[in-house]
Amino acid sequence: MKWISRICQGFRAISLICIVFATFPCASVQGQEDCAARQKEIALKEESLKKEAARLDALKTDIDDKVAKYQSILKQIDDALLKLQQPDDERFKRVVKDYEAMPAEEAGARISALDEDTAVNLLLKMAPRKAGAAMAQIEPRKVASLTEKMASIKKSFPLK
Repeated sequence: MKWISRICQGFRAISLICIVFATFPCASVQGQEDCAARQKEIALKEESLKKEAARLDALKTDIDDKVAKYQSILKQIDDALLKLQQPDDERFKRVVKDYEAMPAEEAGARISALDEDTAVNLLLKMAPRKAGAAMAQIEPRKVASLTEKMASIKKSFPLK
């Protein structure tokens, strides 16, 4: 009886194998052709994706190089601007000290003769008490205009 049991188990195993192969599409000739076609299609798509990935990596490298180059250029521009502004700032600080040393009436008369942008910059750099005393000597309409400009000044460059 043992041998009958083993034969039955063998038949069950064979029938399971047949069921698996019958449902597996590559088991038949048509299925094998379909499977080969799918594998070829997958290989083509994989190759296409590899090429696209290589192209994108090259683009990323190119963009990274350009970003680094432009950041270097921006740093050079910032450094050059700082070098250009330092002498002007030093001279302007000297002018501010000169105006602060003047009597308020004289400073007010001279500030009112300046163009508004220069006057605003000068008043902003002066000590508040000295600037206030000089502004008290300037015509009220001009003081109002200067005050509006002083309140609305925003630093727009360099962008950091």
